[in-house]
Amino acid sequence: MGGTIKLIAKAPDTTKFDASAQVLLSETASGGGTNYGGNLMLNLPVNDRTALRLVLTDKYTDGWIDRVVVSPFPFPSGTCAGWAGTGCVRGDVTAAPVQKTIPRTNTTEVKSARLALLWKPIDGLSTTTTAMYQTISASGYNQFQDPPGVGKRALYQPFDLKEPVSDTFKMLSEVITYDFDFAQLTSSTSYWKRQEDQSQDSTEALQNLFNLPNFYPVLYTENDYSEQTSQELRLASTGSGPWEWVGGGFFSDLRSTYAVTNQSPDYAQFSVGGAAANPNGLIFNAYNPYTLKQYALFGDASYKFSSEWKLTGGLRWFDYKTDEQYSTAGLGTQSGNAQATTGSIASAAHGFNPKVTLSYTPSKDLTVYSTIARGFRPGGVSLPVPTSGLTVCPNVPLTYGPDNVWNYEIGEKARLLNGRLVINSDVYYIQWNDIQQLIELSCGYPYTANAGKARSYGPEVEVSFKVTDNLTMDFTGTYTNATISSAAAGTGIANGSRILNIPKETASVTLAYTHAVTDDIQSISRLTDSYVGDQADIAYQPLTVPSRNFLDFRTGLASRHLTAYLFGTNLTNKTALLTANNTSFAWQQPTLTRYTTNQPRTIGIDVQYRY
Repeated sequence: MGGTIKLIAKAPDTTKFDASAQVLLSETASGGGTNYGGNLMLNLPVNDRTALRLVLTDKYTDGWIDRVVVSPFPFPSGTCAGWAGTGCVRGDVTAAPVQKTIPRTNTTEVKSARLALLWKPIDGLSTTTTAMYQTISASGYNQFQDPPGVGKRALYQPFDLKEPVSDTFKMLSEVITYDFDFAQLTSSTSYWKRQEDQSQDSTEALQNLFNLPNFYPVLYTENDYSEQTSQELRLASTGSGPWEWVGGGFFSDLRSTYAVTNQSPDYAQFSVGGAAANPNGLIFNAYNPYTLKQYALFGDASYKFSSEWKLTGGLRWFDYKTDEQYSTAGLGTQSGNAQATTGSIASAAHGFNPKVTLSYTPSKDLTVYSTIARGFRPGGVSLPVPTSGLTVCPNVPLTYGPDNVWNYEIGEKARLLNGRLVINSDVYYIQWNDIQQLIELSCGYPYTANAGKARSYGPEVEVSFKVTDNLTMDFTGTYTNATISSAAAGTGIANGSRILNIPKETASVTLAYTHAVTDDIQSISRLTDSYVGDQADIAYQPLTVPSRNFLDFRTGLASRHLTAYLFGTNLTNKTALLTANNTSFAWQQPTLTRYTTNQPRTIGIDVQYRY
């Protein structure tokens, strides 16, 4: 599986006042502009039992992708043949007359604030209240069209239609801990709310779909609203005895709404029943409220039956329920006009996830371990695909069940040469059952299905070598062989197919050099080369995202209060494909694929002052 990154924010500190300010300024090559940003942090102890921590961020990243309006816009060559067409090729948009060029259309701004209040009313009792707000606004995604390809790095349109993106996140949490003589009790309560809005020009896609005689301007607008309340209560042992344990329960209630508007009166004439049956020209409008409730009980215990051997076992019981109400209408739905198709879909599952780990630590410099663990992912629902009207798809399941993995792992953590060399490595094998995968239908619609059994295996290694007192080399590398081993009938997936979006190889090498300039000032330099292998992806049809390689550096001076760095990212100015866009109308557009891409070479300065 892809893995998880967990970020833990620093807690307020009652023992000292602390403050810092950071300023970043950089310039992006290849059509980009000036980027800037800043962070402010304040840790304010009120007394020995109360402290406040505030973090503010404002970051602006200039765009580097142009949006080009050309007219007359070239029609595709060949016949797209409606929804199932694959015989057409996009016209040469680079040869069409340019009416307008809108530069740097993927400009992005991030603003965030986080406030945490720590209060210890009595000995042993602690409460931390955290509030967070973040908003991301962009004039467009970091995407370009292919064709014309990576050399152009642009979006070509028949009309000047903006594609704005916004994402607002709010969170409030309360963590309460109480220390007993034998254990610590923790209650964690959180509520978050998120709103995502995005628009994409679907003019060209719809011409492809219906072989229309003209290009008619229309935007695909998506609004996603979600909120979740969660509660966890756990009791964990304290002390230094041979037994360690933790147990507790968890609950979450997720509610979200997927709302889409894609309509224009220009399209009314193509409706089933004519314009009178769809006067506003609905193409694909949807409103789908969704709920997911999860419950869990968990326990974990370990016993150190000698100074070298430790056995850990755990078990988690889970239960979840989902429900989705759906309403879809338009040319690309069941009715082919403004008549809505409505219904509801529900699913549920429960089960157990065990874990066993045996570790052997013959010395403080070596640990060897083996783990067997099971994990799961909740199932869900797919929107119904049209089986009549202007689009005819086969009947497919509306729900998909949970998938689960069994992970078998053997590894070690070693410190050699008096700690100058650290090697952490493992070999794993994952058996993936009822894997959830996107399936594309010949009618141009996707759905999610349990695609059968899969397996993933390979080694992972981390090496850190202190070559000299000043020079350190770090290396990380993985090889992942992740394929479908036994495909479910009716999915169209062949045995041996790669699992989507998992690169076979990843590697990173970092050289870090430090030396004392004076008693109070150090020089610090880092050079990193990172590599990600190719991966399977899907848009209108299966494709391969090529491998990529990036070179970054950072060099500067650091003192007790002030640090100043010169940094550069993507020094070779490589344009890489990160992933294929498989949202909105990408599924029905054989003439081109949108790819998410990386930022061109960026050179800048990073200055931070700490009180």
